[in-house]
Amino acid sequence: HAFSDFGFSVMRSSEGAVEGHFNCLMAGSSQFPGFTLMAVRGQVTHATIGASSASFDGVGMFLAPGVFEKSAATFHVEVTAGGPGVGTLHLTLLTPMFFDLPVERVLHGQISIH
Repeated sequence: HAFSDFGFSVMRSSEGAVEGHFNCLMAGSSQFPGFTLMAVRGQVTHATIGASSASFDGVGMFLAPGVFEKSAATFHVEVTAGGPGVGTLHLTLLTPMFFDLPVERVLHGQISIH
Protein backbone atom coordinates (compact mmCIF):
# COMPACT_ATOMS: atom_id res chain seq x y z
CA HIS A 1 0.00 0.00 0.00
CA ALA A 2 1.72 3.14 -1.18
CA PHE A 3 1.21 6.21 0.93
CA SER A 4 3.91 8.56 -0.34
CA ASP A 5 5.35 10.24 -3.39
CA PHE A 6 9.12 9.90 -3.47
CA GLY A 7 12.10 10.59 -5.66
CA PHE A 8 15.82 10.16 -5.29
CA SER A 9 19.10 10.13 -7.14
CA VAL A 10 22.23 8.56 -5.69
CA MET A 11 25.56 8.35 -7.49
CA ARG A 12 28.96 6.96 -6.54
CA SER A 13 32.06 8.31 -8.30
CA SER A 14 34.87 6.02 -9.43
CA GLU A 15 36.80 7.28 -6.39
CA GLY A 16 33.98 6.12 -4.09
CA ALA A 17 32.47 9.51 -3.18
CA VAL A 18 28.68 9.49 -2.81
CA GLU A 19 26.34 12.31 -3.72
CA GLY A 20 22.62 12.53 -4.17
CA HIS A 21 19.31 13.68 -2.79
CA PHE A 22 16.08 12.17 -1.44
CA ASN A 23 12.55 13.58 -1.20
CA CYS A 24 9.51 11.85 0.26
CA LEU A 25 6.11 13.52 0.68
CA MET A 26 3.29 11.90 2.63
CA ALA A 27 0.23 14.11 2.24
CA GLY A 28 -3.14 13.33 3.84
CA SER A 29 -2.09 9.78 4.61
CA SER A 30 -4.02 7.65 7.06
CA GLN A 31 -0.68 5.96 7.80
CA PHE A 32 -0.06 8.84 10.21
CA PRO A 33 -3.17 9.56 12.29
CA GLY A 34 -3.35 13.22 13.20
CA PHE A 35 -0.92 14.30 10.46
CA THR A 36 -2.16 15.96 7.30
CA LEU A 37 1.33 16.34 5.86
CA MET A 38 4.74 14.83 6.50
CA ALA A 39 7.90 15.25 4.44
CA VAL A 40 11.46 13.99 4.65
CA ARG A 41 14.08 15.43 2.32
CA GLY A 42 17.80 15.89 2.23
CA GLN A 43 21.25 15.08 0.91
CA VAL A 44 22.60 11.55 0.70
CA THR A 45 25.78 11.05 2.74
CA HIS A 46 26.50 7.31 2.40
CA ALA A 47 25.31 4.53 0.09
CA THR A 48 25.69 0.82 -0.49
CA ILE A 49 24.71 -0.14 -4.03
CA GLY A 50 24.18 -3.73 -5.19
CA ALA A 51 22.95 -5.31 -8.41
CA SER A 52 19.22 -5.01 -7.63
CA SER A 53 19.07 -3.17 -4.31
CA ALA A 54 20.62 -0.20 -2.56
CA SER A 55 20.59 1.48 0.81
CA PHE A 56 21.55 5.02 1.65
CA ASP A 57 21.69 7.43 4.57
CA GLY A 58 21.16 11.15 4.56
CA VAL A 59 20.74 14.39 6.45
CA GLY A 60 18.15 17.04 5.80
CA MET A 61 14.75 18.16 7.00
CA PHE A 62 11.65 16.60 8.53
CA LEU A 63 8.39 18.52 8.27
CA ALA A 64 5.17 17.72 10.11
CA PRO A 65 3.04 20.83 10.60
CA GLY A 66 1.71 21.16 14.14
CA VAL A 67 4.19 18.63 15.54
CA PHE A 68 7.66 19.24 14.11
CA GLU A 69 7.29 22.43 12.09
CA LYS A 70 10.70 22.03 10.46
CA SER A 71 13.38 19.97 12.13
CA ALA A 72 16.84 18.75 11.24
CA ALA A 73 16.60 15.08 10.34
CA THR A 74 18.64 11.99 9.56
CA PHE A 75 17.21 9.07 7.61
CA HIS A 76 17.97 5.62 6.19
CA VAL A 77 16.42 4.29 2.98
CA GLU A 78 16.44 0.81 1.42
CA VAL A 79 15.21 0.28 -2.14
CA THR A 80 14.86 -2.61 -4.57
CA ALA A 81 14.77 -2.22 -8.33
CA GLY A 82 11.58 -2.55 -10.33
CA GLY A 83 8.46 -0.93 -11.62
CA PRO A 84 4.86 -1.07 -10.39
CA GLY A 85 4.27 -3.85 -7.88
CA VAL A 86 7.95 -4.88 -7.89
CA GLY A 87 10.18 -1.98 -6.79
CA THR A 88 10.17 -1.18 -3.07
CA LEU A 89 11.09 1.68 -0.76
CA HIS A 90 11.64 1.38 3.00
CA LEU A 91 12.21 4.68 4.82
CA THR A 92 13.34 4.92 8.42
CA LEU A 93 13.44 8.34 10.04
CA LEU A 94 16.26 8.29 12.60
CA THR A 95 16.00 11.82 14.03
CA PRO A 96 14.31 13.99 15.30
CA MET A 97 12.43 10.83 16.35
CA PHE A 98 12.79 7.19 15.39
CA PHE A 99 10.03 6.20 12.97
CA ASP A 100 10.31 2.98 10.95
CA LEU A 101 7.81 3.28 8.10
CA PRO A 102 6.31 0.23 6.38
CA VAL A 103 7.79 -1.00 3.10
CA GLU A 104 6.03 0.51 0.08
CA ARG A 105 5.73 -0.93 -3.42
CA VAL A 106 6.08 1.28 -6.48
CA LEU A 107 2.70 2.16 -8.03
CA HIS A 108 3.91 4.37 -10.88
CA GLY A 109 7.39 4.81 -12.29
CA GLN A 110 10.54 2.77 -11.81
CA ILE A 111 13.40 2.32 -9.37
CA SER A 112 16.56 1.73 -11.40
CA ILE A 113 19.86 0.61 -9.93
CA HIS A 114 22.98 0.60 -12.08
